[in-house]
Amino acid sequence: MKNKIDMHIHSYISDGDYDTKKVVELIKESGVKTFSLTDHDNILGNFEIMDHLDEGMEFITGVEMTAYIEKGELHILGYDIDLNNKELKKELVNQDNLARFRVKMLLSYLSEVFGIKFSKEEEATLLNKKGNVGRPEVAKLLIKHSYVSSVREAFAKYLIEAHNNIKNAINYLSGEEIIALIKDAGGVPVLAHPIFLQKTIDELDEYIGELKKYGLMGIEVYHSKQSTEYSEKLLEIATKYDLLVSCGSDYHGPNVKPDVFIGKVANNMLEIDSVSLVDYIRSR
Repeated sequence: MKNKIDMHIHSYISDGDYDTKKVVELIKESGVKTFSLTDHDNILGNFEIMDHLDEGMEFITGVEMTAYIEKGELHILGYDIDLNNKELKKELVNQDNLARFRVKMLLSYLSEVFGIKFSKEEEATLLNKKGNVGRPEVAKLLIKHSYVSSVREAFAKYLIEAHNNIKNAINYLSGEEIIALIKDAGGVPVLAHPIFLQKTIDELDEYIGELKKYGLMGIEVYHSKQSTEYSEKLLEIATKYDLLVSCGSDYHGPNVKPDVFIGKVANNMLEIDSVSLVDYIRSR
């Protein structure tokens, strides 16, 4: 059986459904042998997951960080990072504080604009959650109180609007700053799911060229929300700029992303057993 790779998986430490023990169980069931845990702006799960690994599993440390841009979403994945790097840990604490402030603003927006209010106990539980906290956790509260029936509906009906109206009040890191932070922690910075940038292929080509100047080292060419045709275009861009190629399902679990499965990419049509990113990390 081939050694499947999945370099983009989330746990309950950020916005995933499952704890790290359950995530490892699902990875084993999927046939994936090489993987990374890439929780949003948090590395606690990296420490936890090491306690659950079996012999033969290849775990590569990881994190996913969010940068501010006017349109779309810019996420940078950091691989093979030093989990004890002081500057990285310090910045992740800052990002955690900002995330909790964003959630407070989201809750205020929901209350003031939509008249949606939660109990003080529910808000306190949300804001004191272990690990990263963000919109998916707010979505789960909306589901609990029957405002919506799914995370996707919560985003479409409330959370995208709320986010767009508060994001200019938040001090996000830039893509350049995140790339530098990851590299300073000994890591490999990779552009996550380029399709979420909402750019044409020509615009994306130019933008990736700029990120390469800042030190970007790879692209998530294969992702569960990117078609095989789109992946082929990304592969051409990666080749053009001599960037590493990565693959990731972006698995969160059945509640957050019910149509995404561990070890499956390119609209869940492909399984990947070799990418240059992993080859590069193994050779370091």
